[in-house]
Amino acid sequence: MYTSFVGLNIDINEEDNIEESLLRMDNVIEIYKMMQPFDLFIKVYADNIRILETTVEEIRKLNGIYKTYNFLAVQQKKGLK
Repeated sequence: MYTSFVGLNIDINEEDNIEESLLRMDNVIEIYKMMQPFDLFIKVYADNIRILETTVEEIRKLNGIYKTYNFLAVQQKKGLK
């Protein structure tokens, strides 16, 4: 299982549409509205690296996404599994 955290800078006028699209994506597990430096911060799970890559590409293509910042986790030290 692969885990990636993705920070998103978005067009605030598209926020509702972006959130609705993210909610429909099976691999997007958590969505947080942030204050800074990102507008949204999401957690993505995928069974393999190809699925993770595809999911992140789908997110990048959403209308109103200005920039994405990807953080690939290499090991979980504490938390729910």
